[in-house]
Amino acid sequence: MKPHPGRNIGRILALTVAISLSLTARAQFTNPSQDELKMTSQPDAPGAPAIYLEREVINDDGIQPHGGETIPIPSYSSHVRIKVLTEEGKKYAQVELPRLPDGSNLNVDDVQGRTIHADGSIVAFTGKPEDKPSPDGKGTIKVFTLPDAQVGSILEYRYKLSSPALPPVSAWILPADLYTRKLHYLWKISGKELLKTKVDPTVDPAAVADAPPAGGRGGRGGGGGGGGGYAPGQSATLSWAVYLPKGVEVNQTMQPGGVDGIATNAGMRTVELNARDIAAMPGEDNAPPMVGSVYHVVFYYSPYPGDSNEFWRQEGADWNKKEDRFVRQDPALTAAVGAIIGASDPEEAKLKKIYTAAMSVNNTDLAKPGTPPATAYSAAQVWTNKTGTSNQIAELFVAMARIAGFKAYIMAVPNRATNIFLPEVLSLDQFPDKIAIVNVAGKEQFFDPGERYCAYGHLAWQHTATRGIRQIEGGTSNTQETPGESYNASITQRVADLQLTANGGLSGPVTLYFTGSPALTWRQRALATDDAALHAELAAELQRMLPAGMTVQVGAIDNLTNPEQKLGVHYIIKGSTAGSGGHASFPGDLFEPPLARVFASDKRANPLYLHYSHQVQDVVRVSFPAGISIDTLPASSSDKFQQSSEYTYTTAGAPTSVTVRRNFTIADAVFPAAEYASLKAYYSKMEQKSRENVVLKGVAN
Repeated sequence: MKPHPGRNIGRILALTVAISLSLTARAQFTNPSQDELKMTSQPDAPGAPAIYLEREVINDDGIQPHGGETIPIPSYSSHVRIKVLTEEGKKYAQVELPRLPDGSNLNVDDVQGRTIHADGSIVAFTGKPEDKPSPDGKGTIKVFTLPDAQVGSILEYRYKLSSPALPPVSAWILPADLYTRKLHYLWKISGKELLKTKVDPTVDPAAVADAPPAGGRGGRGGGGGGGGGYAPGQSATLSWAVYLPKGVEVNQTMQPGGVDGIATNAGMRTVELNARDIAAMPGEDNAPPMVGSVYHVVFYYSPYPGDSNEFWRQEGADWNKKEDRFVRQDPALTAAVGAIIGASDPEEAKLKKIYTAAMSVNNTDLAKPGTPPATAYSAAQVWTNKTGTSNQIAELFVAMARIAGFKAYIMAVPNRATNIFLPEVLSLDQFPDKIAIVNVAGKEQFFDPGERYCAYGHLAWQHTATRGIRQIEGGTSNTQETPGESYNASITQRVADLQLTANGGLSGPVTLYFTGSPALTWRQRALATDDAALHAELAAELQRMLPAGMTVQVGAIDNLTNPEQKLGVHYIIKGSTAGSGGHASFPGDLFEPPLARVFASDKRANPLYLHYSHQVQDVVRVSFPAGISIDTLPASSSDKFQQSSEYTYTTAGAPTSVTVRRNFTIADAVFPAAEYASLKAYYSKMEQKSRENVVLKGVAN
């Protein structure tokens, strides 16, 4: 169906034309009920700014004519009806279309819509989507705005996107940002998409025409093995894993041409889901990845549907062979390793040199926007080109370690920022990222050379405490959990050494020191931007930590490219204290308490997901001239939350200075929603203590 064009038909010239147009309009849009027109709230979503009366998404993989030949052009169609309940809900009149990478040849068709007021009057949308800068500053997005949105209006629109670059359907997520009364998902799957075949893993790609190896990260491309490249040989059928409300299920229908439950190129299969009354997705920051924590359907292809033991045994063995082919020994790479390490180097020293060398390769996944991805067919080629993806660099490190005599293995893991391992999903696509395991002095250690500037012997937080698939001795594989990292591996130190002037001005140097995950974040940010932008972001980072009115200037940056040392950022700040009547006051800890924005809400629906354990150490020293003295100094304090968090707050006064120290430790990264209230109460106590003022007297205000 196409949306109502909203045109004024004008004077009718013939009765038959009038009937035809009237029937077409009714087919294209959904006539609102009187209940929908009159409703002012949704009992199941009290206070909601708007609700979805209906959401429909249709994906079509069908074969379509294109440029004189018949090739698959996937399409994505959306039909949405929204009831506006408050002034805030009027913002949903602006619709943002899904975004595809530049060069995707995206066609935007049938963008139609209308606004229906509570009295039933209709205002048609007659415009076109417009380009506007994307929120992340990378390129543009297409948006359109439905006209004359009012409280009580129903906003209805449809559009269709088509492009060879449309990604395949990977999941259906039931909740959205608003409560949904009616939801419909439909996937029209072509026979070509239903049957995939798997490359023979015993064929060495070096012996055939060069072709990029399968696998890679979503955003971290390339590598020797991945979620399953398919070609003639072994079929893999579409399967799915579900987490759905009672009474909701996925239904499939074979179209003419299907054979034995499997669609061929002569036929189609449709997969469909209908659901009603779905609560809104909790709009919470620091929540776990959606897949795994909300109602969903995950699609995947498997040669062994329903047989998990056979899948992990066979697919794991095939993945292992692909990885071994990619990291196979090469004379040039062997010579390079020989030049990097010394024969008399201790074992650990050899591996550190290899780690540094592998990480020195230009990582295209972490480069500035627009950098093309690297293509390589072996670890040796990655070294020769001095360019690779994150996965290829991890594989290069394993290849070099093996040449140096280490037992080294590749491990593929989820990215914990976006997804978690679901054992019921029989697909290696769950493991887009690659890390390394090396046996050093009889003990296995984990490494993350694909994450540029990740310190030796550590993992990026996204790859910690998650289950993945790894190589083991004997040419097979197994699943294993990666280690977590202690809170003392990721420390932020905030040090201020300030001078109070006789009239209450406050200024001086501030230094932020980072180790572990926060240091890695800033170092990788520097790779993707220029110096001016990096300095601006660092200034904004400190600005939000300080009381209003402080000016911030960024100075030197220490060890930006040395992950084995603290990253240090030096600032100069200037401002003034509050006070009158010869007194000056300022918060004892000048810095914003850690995680202040995390605990801004009174309750949570999702678990609190803090990514990684960490510690924040603050030292604030304020010196003042003779004639000024301490009037009030907050008392020292300490507290802890179970065995998961603790803080200490200490103050010390001297004749011409005051020093405040605060240490805050989060030993656990995930807290159940049921613990949020008591955790917030503990945190609020620390926050309140941190905001107690130091008061000095003898100031010439």
